[in-house]
Amino acid sequence: MLITLFLTGCGKKKSNASQIHFVMPDTFKDVASDEEIPIPAGKTVRFYSLLEFDQNTPLDYDYIFSRSTKDGGGKVTFKIPDSLLGKERYIIAIVILEGDYELRGKTYDDIKNDIINKKILWGQISEPKKITLSDGVTISDFEFSGYTGSSIEDPGEPGSPGEPGEPEEPEEPGEPGEPGEPGEEKITVKFKIPSVYNDQQSNTYPMPGGKPIAFYLTPFEGEEGDMEDPIDPDAYVIHSSTPSGGGGTVTCELPEEFDGQFLKIHILIDLQATGLDLRGKTFSEMVPYLAQGKVLYGHSEGKAKITDGTEIDKLNFFGYPPQ
Repeated sequence: MLITLFLTGCGKKKSNASQIHFVMPDTFKDVASDEEIPIPAGKTVRFYSLLEFDQNTPLDYDYIFSRSTKDGGGKVTFKIPDSLLGKERYIIAIVILEGDYELRGKTYDDIKNDIINKKILWGQISEPKKITLSDGVTISDFEFSGYTGSSIEDPGEPGSPGEPGEPEEPEEPGEPGEPGEPGEEKITVKFKIPSVYNDQQSNTYPMPGGKPIAFYLTPFEGEEGDMEDPIDPDAYVIHSSTPSGGGGTVTCELPEEFDGQFLKIHILIDLQATGLDLRGKTFSEMVPYLAQGKVLYGHSEGKAKITDGTEIDKLNFFGYPPQ
Protein backbone atom coordinates (compact mmCIF):
# COMPACT_ATOMS: atom_id res chain seq x y z
CA MET A 1 0.00 0.00 0.00
CA LEU A 2 1.29 3.42 -0.94
CA ILE A 3 1.01 4.93 2.55
CA THR A 4 3.12 2.21 4.17
CA LEU A 5 6.09 3.32 2.11
CA PHE A 6 6.11 6.58 4.07
CA LEU A 7 7.54 4.64 7.00
CA THR A 8 10.85 4.03 5.25
CA GLY A 9 13.68 6.47 4.63
CA CYS A 10 12.50 9.01 7.19
CA GLY A 11 15.84 10.10 8.60
CA LYS A 12 16.43 13.87 8.56
CA LYS A 13 19.45 15.28 6.83
CA LYS A 14 21.09 18.64 7.09
CA SER A 15 20.58 20.50 3.84
CA ASN A 16 23.63 21.77 2.00
CA ALA A 17 21.59 22.75 -1.03
CA SER A 18 22.93 25.44 -3.35
CA GLN A 19 20.56 28.37 -3.67
CA ILE A 20 19.63 30.99 -6.24
CA HIS A 21 17.88 34.27 -5.38
CA PHE A 22 15.57 36.31 -7.62
CA VAL A 23 14.56 39.84 -6.62
CA MET A 24 11.05 40.65 -7.82
CA PRO A 25 10.28 44.32 -8.54
CA ASP A 26 7.17 45.96 -7.09
CA THR A 27 5.80 47.01 -10.48
CA PHE A 28 5.60 46.23 -14.18
CA LYS A 29 5.61 48.68 -17.08
CA ASP A 30 2.42 49.05 -19.09
CA VAL A 31 3.51 48.70 -22.73
CA ALA A 32 0.83 51.14 -23.89
CA SER A 33 1.23 53.98 -21.38
CA ASP A 34 4.70 53.39 -19.86
CA GLU A 35 3.04 53.65 -16.45
CA GLU A 36 4.42 51.57 -13.59
CA ILE A 37 1.66 49.26 -12.31
CA PRO A 38 1.87 47.11 -9.13
CA ILE A 39 2.48 43.43 -9.82
CA PRO A 40 -0.60 41.62 -8.46
CA ALA A 41 -0.14 39.40 -5.42
CA GLY A 42 -1.18 35.75 -5.30
CA LYS A 43 -0.26 34.98 -8.92
CA THR A 44 2.14 32.26 -10.04
CA VAL A 45 5.54 33.55 -11.11
CA ARG A 46 7.88 31.19 -12.93
CA PHE A 47 11.55 31.71 -13.62
CA TYR A 48 12.65 29.65 -16.64
CA SER A 49 16.13 28.32 -17.32
CA LEU A 50 16.83 28.57 -21.08
CA LEU A 51 19.75 27.26 -23.10
CA GLU A 52 18.97 29.62 -25.99
CA PHE A 53 17.16 32.93 -26.19
CA ASP A 54 16.55 34.57 -29.57
CA GLN A 55 13.63 35.89 -31.57
CA ASN A 56 13.86 33.34 -34.37
CA THR A 57 13.52 30.15 -32.32
CA PRO A 58 10.48 28.93 -30.36
CA LEU A 59 11.26 29.05 -26.66
CA ASP A 60 12.29 25.97 -24.72
CA TYR A 61 13.51 25.48 -21.17
CA ASP A 62 15.12 22.81 -19.04
CA TYR A 63 13.93 23.89 -15.59
CA ILE A 64 11.31 26.05 -13.85
CA PHE A 65 11.55 27.79 -10.48
CA SER A 66 7.96 28.55 -9.38
CA ARG A 67 6.43 30.62 -6.57
CA SER A 68 3.43 32.85 -5.87
CA THR A 69 3.82 36.63 -6.05
CA LYS A 70 3.37 38.73 -2.94
CA ASP A 71 2.67 42.39 -2.22
CA GLY A 72 5.68 44.64 -2.59
CA GLY A 73 7.97 42.34 -4.57
CA GLY A 74 11.12 41.19 -2.77
CA LYS A 75 13.58 38.32 -2.81
CA VAL A 76 12.55 34.72 -3.51
CA THR A 77 14.97 31.85 -3.00
CA PHE A 78 15.12 28.43 -4.65
CA LYS A 79 17.31 25.36 -4.52
CA ILE A 80 19.48 24.90 -7.61
CA PRO A 81 19.09 21.31 -8.82
CA ASP A 82 22.33 19.36 -9.16
CA SER A 83 21.76 19.06 -12.91
CA LEU A 84 22.04 22.86 -13.29
CA LEU A 85 24.67 23.73 -10.70
CA GLY A 86 27.55 25.57 -12.37
CA LYS A 87 25.78 25.70 -15.75
CA GLU A 88 25.22 28.88 -17.76
CA ARG A 89 21.63 29.74 -18.63
CA TYR A 90 19.44 32.62 -19.74
CA ILE A 91 16.70 33.35 -17.20
CA ILE A 92 13.33 34.82 -18.11
CA ALA A 93 10.20 35.12 -15.97
CA ILE A 94 6.46 34.92 -16.49
CA VAL A 95 3.72 36.05 -14.10
CA ILE A 96 0.58 34.12 -14.99
CA LEU A 97 -2.49 36.34 -14.78
CA GLU A 98 -5.08 33.94 -16.18
CA GLY A 99 -5.41 30.15 -16.05
CA ASP A 100 -2.24 28.15 -16.61
CA TYR A 101 0.56 28.88 -19.06
CA GLU A 102 2.96 26.70 -21.05
CA LEU A 103 5.99 28.56 -22.39
CA ARG A 104 7.55 25.67 -24.30
CA GLY A 105 7.13 26.12 -28.05
CA LYS A 106 5.93 29.72 -27.82
CA THR A 107 7.12 32.15 -30.47
CA TYR A 108 7.59 35.85 -29.88
CA ASP A 109 4.32 36.52 -31.70
CA ASP A 110 2.57 34.13 -29.28
CA ILE A 111 4.07 35.95 -26.31
CA LYS A 112 3.08 39.39 -27.65
CA ASN A 113 -0.49 38.17 -28.10
CA ASP A 114 -0.54 36.71 -24.60
CA ILE A 115 0.73 40.00 -23.14
CA ILE A 116 -1.88 42.13 -24.91
CA ASN A 117 -4.61 39.63 -24.01
CA LYS A 118 -3.57 40.07 -20.36
CA LYS A 119 -2.70 36.42 -19.82
CA ILE A 120 0.86 37.09 -18.61
CA LEU A 121 3.45 39.60 -17.53
CA TRP A 122 6.82 39.16 -19.24
CA GLY A 123 10.02 39.49 -17.22
CA GLN A 124 13.70 39.57 -18.13
CA ILE A 125 16.89 41.10 -16.85
CA SER A 126 17.68 44.53 -18.28
CA GLU A 127 20.49 43.24 -20.51
CA PRO A 128 19.83 39.57 -21.29
CA LYS A 129 22.90 37.39 -20.91
CA LYS A 130 23.80 33.93 -19.70
CA ILE A 131 24.15 33.61 -15.93
CA THR A 132 26.22 31.00 -14.13
CA LEU A 133 23.94 29.14 -11.72
CA SER A 134 26.26 28.97 -8.72
CA ASP A 135 25.44 28.85 -5.01
CA GLY A 136 24.27 32.22 -3.71
CA VAL A 137 23.88 33.94 -7.08
CA THR A 138 21.35 36.79 -6.94
CA ILE A 139 19.51 38.19 -9.96
CA SER A 140 18.17 41.59 -9.00
CA ASP A 141 17.56 43.52 -12.23
CA PHE A 142 14.37 41.90 -13.50
CA GLU A 143 12.06 44.17 -15.48
CA PHE A 144 8.45 43.15 -16.13
CA SER A 145 6.09 44.40 -18.82
CA GLY A 146 2.39 43.87 -19.35
CA TYR A 147 -0.74 45.46 -20.72
CA THR A 148 -3.67 47.07 -18.90
CA GLY A 149 -5.54 48.74 -21.78
CA SER A 150 -8.72 47.57 -23.47
CA SER A 151 -7.68 48.04 -27.10
CA ILE A 152 -5.30 45.73 -28.91
CA GLU A 153 -1.90 47.27 -29.54
CA ASP A 154 1.40 45.66 -30.41
CA PRO A 155 3.69 45.83 -27.37
CA GLY A 156 6.83 45.11 -29.39
CA GLU A 157 9.14 42.14 -29.20
CA PRO A 158 10.11 40.81 -25.81
CA GLY A 159 13.83 41.41 -25.42
CA SER A 160 16.51 39.10 -26.69
CA PRO A 161 20.28 39.12 -26.15
CA GLY A 162 21.58 42.54 -27.09
CA GLU A 163 18.07 43.89 -27.74
CA PRO A 164 16.22 44.50 -24.49
CA GLY A 165 12.58 45.01 -25.35
CA GLU A 166 12.53 47.90 -27.80
CA PRO A 167 8.89 48.74 -28.72
CA GLU A 168 7.93 48.52 -32.37
CA GLU A 169 5.51 50.48 -34.45
CA PRO A 170 1.95 49.19 -33.90
CA GLU A 171 0.80 46.62 -36.42
CA GLU A 172 -2.66 45.43 -37.28
CA PRO A 173 -3.02 41.98 -35.68
CA GLY A 174 -3.49 39.23 -38.24
CA GLU A 175 -6.71 37.29 -38.60
CA PRO A 176 -6.83 33.88 -36.89
CA GLY A 177 -5.70 31.16 -39.23
CA GLU A 178 -3.60 33.37 -41.50
CA PRO A 179 -0.98 31.37 -43.43
CA GLY A 180 2.23 31.15 -41.47
CA GLU A 181 0.70 32.14 -38.14
CA PRO A 182 2.00 29.79 -35.45
CA GLY A 183 -0.42 28.33 -32.95
CA GLU A 184 -1.66 25.17 -31.31
CA GLU A 185 -5.16 24.05 -30.48
CA LYS A 186 -5.73 23.69 -26.76
CA ILE A 187 -8.17 21.88 -24.53
CA THR A 188 -9.09 22.82 -20.96
CA VAL A 189 -8.86 20.39 -18.06
CA LYS A 190 -9.86 21.06 -14.45
CA PHE A 191 -8.17 19.36 -11.52
CA LYS A 192 -10.26 19.28 -8.31
CA ILE A 193 -7.82 19.60 -5.41
CA PRO A 194 -9.25 18.22 -2.15
CA SER A 195 -9.35 20.41 0.94
CA VAL A 196 -7.24 17.95 2.99
CA TYR A 197 -4.39 15.49 2.62
CA ASN A 198 -3.64 12.30 4.61
CA ASP A 199 -0.63 11.12 6.57
CA GLN A 200 0.46 7.49 7.01
CA GLN A 201 -2.03 7.00 9.86
CA SER A 202 -4.88 8.39 7.71
CA ASN A 203 -5.05 11.59 9.77
CA THR A 204 -6.12 14.58 7.72
CA TYR A 205 -4.56 18.04 7.46
CA PRO A 206 -5.65 21.21 5.60
CA MET A 207 -4.35 21.51 2.07
CA PRO A 208 -1.99 24.51 1.91
CA GLY A 209 -2.95 27.33 -0.43
CA GLY A 210 -0.76 29.26 -2.87
CA LYS A 211 1.91 26.56 -3.18
CA PRO A 212 3.55 25.48 -6.47
CA ILE A 213 1.85 22.38 -7.85
CA ALA A 214 2.98 20.24 -10.79
CA PHE A 215 0.87 17.66 -12.63
CA TYR A 216 2.81 14.87 -14.37
CA LEU A 217 0.79 13.24 -17.16
CA THR A 218 1.86 9.76 -18.25
CA PRO A 219 0.17 7.17 -20.50
CA PHE A 220 -1.97 4.65 -18.61
CA GLU A 221 -0.56 1.23 -19.46
CA GLY A 222 -3.58 -0.82 -18.38
CA GLU A 223 -2.47 -1.47 -14.81
CA GLU A 224 -1.24 0.53 -11.84
CA GLY A 225 2.33 -0.76 -12.03
CA ASP A 226 4.86 -1.13 -9.22
CA MET A 227 5.57 1.80 -6.89
CA GLU A 228 9.28 1.36 -7.60
CA ASP A 229 8.76 1.90 -11.31
CA PRO A 230 10.17 5.36 -12.08
CA ILE A 231 7.77 8.01 -13.28
CA ASP A 232 8.05 8.45 -17.02
CA PRO A 233 11.07 10.74 -17.65
CA ASP A 234 9.17 12.15 -20.65
CA ALA A 235 5.99 12.91 -18.70
CA TYR A 236 4.16 16.06 -19.78
CA VAL A 237 4.26 18.56 -16.89
CA ILE A 238 1.79 21.33 -16.06
CA HIS A 239 2.85 23.90 -13.46
CA SER A 240 0.39 25.96 -11.44
CA SER A 241 -0.40 26.89 -7.82
CA THR A 242 -2.83 25.41 -5.32
CA PRO A 243 -5.97 27.52 -4.83
CA SER A 244 -5.66 30.26 -2.22
CA GLY A 245 -8.00 28.36 0.09
CA GLY A 246 -6.07 25.10 -0.33
CA GLY A 247 -8.80 22.98 -1.89
CA GLY A 248 -10.54 23.95 -5.10
CA THR A 249 -10.20 23.80 -8.85
CA VAL A 250 -7.00 24.31 -10.82
CA THR A 251 -7.78 24.97 -14.49
CA CYS A 252 -5.08 24.15 -17.03
CA GLU A 253 -4.61 24.03 -20.78
CA LEU A 254 -3.28 21.03 -22.66
CA PRO A 255 -2.39 20.44 -26.30
CA GLU A 256 -5.33 19.03 -28.26
CA GLU A 257 -3.41 15.77 -28.81
CA PHE A 258 -4.33 14.75 -25.24
CA ASP A 259 -8.06 14.85 -26.01
CA GLY A 260 -9.54 11.37 -25.50
CA GLN A 261 -6.41 9.85 -23.95
CA PHE A 262 -6.36 7.77 -20.76
CA LEU A 263 -3.62 8.97 -18.44
CA LYS A 264 -2.10 8.31 -15.04
CA ILE A 265 -1.52 11.56 -13.15
CA HIS A 266 1.17 12.10 -10.53
CA ILE A 267 1.12 15.38 -8.60
CA LEU A 268 3.73 17.21 -6.55
CA ILE A 269 3.05 20.15 -4.22
CA ASP A 270 6.36 21.80 -3.42
CA LEU A 271 5.98 23.23 0.09
CA GLN A 272 9.56 24.44 0.59
CA ALA A 273 10.80 25.35 -2.91
CA THR A 274 12.88 22.17 -3.22
CA GLY A 275 12.84 22.22 -7.03
CA LEU A 276 12.10 18.47 -6.97
CA ASP A 277 11.19 17.09 -10.40
CA LEU A 278 9.37 13.75 -10.33
CA ARG A 279 10.32 12.75 -13.86
CA GLY A 280 12.44 9.61 -13.70
CA LYS A 281 11.99 9.35 -9.90
CA THR A 282 10.77 6.32 -7.94
CA PHE A 283 8.56 6.65 -4.89
CA SER A 284 11.50 5.73 -2.62
CA GLU A 285 13.36 8.78 -3.93
CA MET A 286 10.39 10.96 -2.91
CA VAL A 287 10.14 9.58 0.63
CA PRO A 288 12.87 11.79 2.22
CA TYR A 289 11.15 14.91 0.88
CA LEU A 290 7.79 13.69 2.21
CA ALA A 291 9.20 12.69 5.58
CA GLN A 292 10.78 16.11 6.12
CA GLY A 293 7.54 17.89 5.24
CA LYS A 294 9.00 19.49 2.14
CA VAL A 295 6.47 18.18 -0.40
CA LEU A 296 3.09 16.53 -0.74
CA TYR A 297 2.50 13.75 -3.26
CA GLY A 298 -0.77 13.11 -5.05
CA HIS A 299 -2.07 10.84 -7.78
CA SER A 300 -5.20 9.99 -9.69
CA GLU A 301 -7.24 6.94 -8.80
CA GLY A 302 -6.65 4.56 -11.70
CA LYS A 303 -6.87 6.03 -15.17
CA ALA A 304 -8.22 9.47 -15.98
CA LYS A 305 -9.81 10.17 -19.35
CA ILE A 306 -8.84 13.56 -20.72
CA THR A 307 -11.47 15.47 -22.67
CA ASP A 308 -12.00 19.17 -23.28
CA GLY A 309 -13.61 20.71 -20.21
CA THR A 310 -13.45 17.57 -18.07
CA GLU A 311 -12.97 17.83 -14.29
CA ILE A 312 -10.70 15.27 -12.67
CA ASP A 313 -11.82 14.92 -9.07
CA LYS A 314 -10.50 11.52 -7.95
CA LEU A 315 -7.18 12.78 -6.61
CA ASN A 316 -5.56 11.59 -3.38
CA PHE A 317 -2.76 13.43 -1.57
CA PHE A 318 -0.29 12.19 1.04
CA GLY A 319 2.29 13.79 3.26
CA TYR A 320 3.50 14.29 6.80
CA PRO A 321 1.97 16.58 9.44
CA PRO A 322 2.83 20.28 9.00
CA GLN A 323 6.06 21.20 10.73
